[in-house]
Amino acid sequence: MEYGSYQPQELIPIVSELAEQYLGYEHTSMTYEKAQELMEAVLYCIRENENSGKNTLASERLHPKDAYESGRRTVIWKFHRLQEIYGKLAVDFQDYGLECLKDTILLGIPEFIARYDIRYAPQETILTLDYPVLKDIRTLSGADAILEYVICIDYEQKFLKKFDASYVLEMLSAYQEGYEDMVENICGIVLQNMMGHLMLNKPLGAAGISREESERLSYFLEGKTKNEIRGFLETMLKNITESYLGGSRELYEYFSCAVSDLTARFSHNAKLHCLDKIVFF
Repeated sequence: MEYGSYQPQELIPIVSELAEQYLGYEHTSMTYEKAQELMEAVLYCIRENENSGKNTLASERLHPKDAYESGRRTVIWKFHRLQEIYGKLAVDFQDYGLECLKDTILLGIPEFIARYDIRYAPQETILTLDYPVLKDIRTLSGADAILEYVICIDYEQKFLKKFDASYVLEMLSAYQEGYEDMVENICGIVLQNMMGHLMLNKPLGAAGISREESERLSYFLEGKTKNEIRGFLETMLKNITESYLGGSRELYEYFSCAVSDLTARFSHNAKLHCLDKIVFF
């Protein structure tokens, strides 16, 4: 267990107070495991305070109780922010037939909101978040993780809704038969196909890629380094963001999380001359 800038003995009074509240101030014993969970709850809130940037001076060190209370207020704010964003997202959310996306958003997130224990277990994420978003949030937990996850889904929904739902559904069907059961990010699939079309100067509405086009693209990319391919993709992502997302910096930064993976896909498939596996619709 990482204690950060505080010693365990400095945090014990906070844990003891939490334990008394948890037990209802009755003189009963608490398991070691539960005491550990409460210590983790205190540490989680303190880290929230430290990560929030509220302490402007590097040398500033709050009293442990003040740091805990400040962090706990941050957790409460994030939880309320999560409820606000999710409430708007759920109104016209589209899962495009993907079961893991539907289950995570329509079943999982409400379950988290209903079960989340801000006071005694703010560090618990509760959900497995089966549908993968483009941003790596594996280091986050609790309200931090779920808020960031829902923000990512909101970004993706904004992007996907720039297209007719039929366009997205047809693309997913072309990508994988029985795609409904796959566990893959929809936007990554749409982006790689769009970028292939842009490289070929091919209209997005022109479905399919011929063998000749696939070979032409393979020969073009085969002689490029990964850094050069990455540069092409970043430029195209900027164009896509400008054309479809109003040049939003936040959305560009989010979708940039996919560039490394897309670079590897284009580079690998170009060498194998099978770009029709990723530029297919």
